[in-house]
Amino acid sequence: FIRTGLSLVYGQTYYISVRSKNGAGLWSSICSSDGITIVAPVSPPTADFIINTTELCVSDAVQITNTTTGASTYVWSGSGIAFNDPNAFEPFVSFSASGLYAIELIANGPGGADTLVQNINVFVHPLTNASFTVSDDTLVLPSGFLACTNTSTNAVNYNWSFGDGNTSTDSDPWNNYTSTGIYELSLIAGNGLCPTDTAVQTIVVVTTTGVGETSLVSLEGYPNPVAD
Repeated sequence: FIRTGLSLVYGQTYYISVRSKNGAGLWSSICSSDGITIVAPVSPPTADFIINTTELCVSDAVQITNTTTGASTYVWSGSGIAFNDPNAFEPFVSFSASGLYAIELIANGPGGADTLVQNINVFVHPLTNASFTVSDDTLVLPSGFLACTNTSTNAVNYNWSFGDGNTSTDSDPWNNYTSTGIYELSLIAGNGLCPTDTAVQTIVVVTTTGVGETSLVSLEGYPNPVAD
């Protein structure tokens, strides 16, 4: 039979007792249930997440912000996407190249499951590589002029240090050394997005001292010992 109109409380356990009467009017013994606990209805989960940045370097990993409600377990997937843990609440993801990626989240909870797929347009920047050449790595004073040719890739800003206290932010700078010594010439190249890279070269500055011209000396002896 069905009984309606009962005022039941969520979280409360209720027991049902039943006995029957036969045709002779005799009643059976009472039989009771094990108990039924009234559980409040649970809403199904709503899967949702955010990618905080879509512009990153090839070596970077970005953490997903999970804004799902009503779920207790998660399954992440996506073609061409590397997840550090596909079952984590907020995993880290990395991409090998720029492109359009579809990230799928399946959220499971007491009220059921929900699936969300987001298409993310990702821009992956290559790493900076600092490099340069110099007009000469050994300079002889008084001509201490040094010219630098910048051969860096994936860089837009440059910080040069010539080792003698002089610096520059030009792309292809020059320097004039005035004292002898061994100097460390360094370039730090960057693009404002990826980690900077550094290139270093040793510059030797020397000076020469000595006779500027060669003289021919003639020796004569008197009297001539071989003369008759």
